Amino acid sequence: MLAIQTRFPALPTYDAAMINRTYPHLESMLEAAHELIAGHLFHGVLLHATTMFNAVGYAFGVQGVSDGEWFTSAEVIHIGIHGDLPYIEDAAGNRLLLVSLAGDNGAQCLAQKQRHISANREYFSGSRQAVYGLLHFEDASTIRAALIAYADAGMGQPENRTLDLTKRATSNPAGEGPTLIESEIRLLATAINPNGEMSFDAVTADLSLLELATVDAALQHYLDSKYGDPANRPDHIHELATNTSDDALSDREVSSSYDDDGIRELMFHVMVVVKRKAGWKRP
Repeated sequence: MLAIQTRFPALPTYDAAMINRTYPHLESMLEAAHELIAGHLFHGVLLHATTMFNAVGYAFGVQGVSDGEWFTSAEVIHIGIHGDLPYIEDAAGNRLLLVSLAGDNGAQCLAQKQRHISANREYFSGSRQAVYGLLHFEDASTIRAALIAYADAGMGQPENRTLDLTKRATSNPAGEGPTLIESEIRLLATAINPNGEMSFDAVTADLSLLELATVDAALQHYLDSKYGDPANRPDHIHELATNTSDDALSDREVSSSYDDDGIRELMFHVMVVVKRKAGWKRP
């Protein structure tokens, strides 16, 4: 038996021979990878990985999986870089470092999946927020601006809302159910902070279903107010949408704030978050 198979008995003989040839310094690679992820919220590493709808590879350090066992992730919803290595996040809440890719095909598949995620940004960013509670700071800027505009317009008072906004704010087709009052809306706007601490290139925004319904209503009100056009925004709303307030971080300025199409895409993002939180899985 190969020494590598003795060390990792979950590896079938054929796979062990291939890995032994391809990764002669496997144990030092894994040791370096575990040092890289120390102190970060990773759930293990994949070796010889290929990323398509799922990520597949030999798993090490993954809970419930024997080291060296072939592993298939849930749907990949985010790809990032940690140190010099890529990592994936999946819809089951696993964040896995990709120690190596399965040759040229693995590299091509990873690049193709990155393009797919970029082309369907709001679906994947919505999925990521639902699973990990993470939100891109540009999305956070527009959401915060919309919430403040919504509160400024008195939409915390039910009598000031249209039926459509009330349906959105309650997430109920009949417009029945609790909604946030003005002070709660402003508190929510403070919590969605584009200048907050970054974690894996995003800020924290783990919202309840009622808070998400309020965000949806606020974005619709923002769109109805024609605030997709910067010329129509009050100065303080424009500062929030572009993240250029006095207390904003200069490296998080939104150079091109969201127009009407961007606002609609963000509303789709919110719909994805709601569906994911309700247990929906992409077919």
